[in-house]
Amino acid sequence: MTSPRIVESLALVRIAAPLIVSYLAEVLIVTVAKASLGKLGVAELGAAGVAADVGFTMIIIVIGFLSVVGVLVSGALGAERREDVMPGLFQSLWLSLLIGTVLTVAVYHLGSILALLGQGPEVVALATPFARTFSLGVLPLLLFTTLRGFVAALMRTRAVFLVMVATFGLTFIAMPGLIHGAFGLPALGLAGAGLAWAALAWFKFIVLGLYTLWLVRRLK
Repeated sequence: MTSPRIVESLALVRIAAPLIVSYLAEVLIVTVAKASLGKLGVAELGAAGVAADVGFTMIIIVIGFLSVVGVLVSGALGAERREDVMPGLFQSLWLSLLIGTVLTVAVYHLGSILALLGQGPEVVALATPFARTFSLGVLPLLLFTTLRGFVAALMRTRAVFLVMVATFGLTFIAMPGLIHGAFGLPALGLAGAGLAWAALAWFKFIVLGLYTLWLVRRLK
């Protein structure tokens, strides 16, 4: 007879492994982006790197608030209160919209924030177009994070894995395409890097959103 601890451990691995690979895919996406940006020049890579680091730091701070969706949904399922599952998701989505809207404005004006932090005029000038297009991906990223927590609470992490693998594959088209004009796309330089990141954020949010909608209908 298999030990209950072994059974639980294997179940945990099945749930956690897709999420681990998904987070690794996010790191690889950033790596591909930096590799594409590096071809523009040292100054461009540095400016985009500073802007992205500050922007991601702001995003990571607020993402902590969105982790509540997993707590709410898991608690409702554990207590066999299925009627509380959807309200938990909706509350988290509204919170994502509220925080995401405010944060989008902040990231859009990231150039001014960098100037206040003491960055030089050249860095601010290069970072501004990147930050403005980069800001378009803040809201879908927060919404995706909320949906990821919801799906994970329902132990459907394989869907997150598949979405992130597809997003990683598209990175090899979006980044060099919008930065350097590959694949027939317009060469937008630093603005293209931010736009590519935003497009990828919208892609993974929409795909996971469609899956979540399908999943929710099955819960009813």
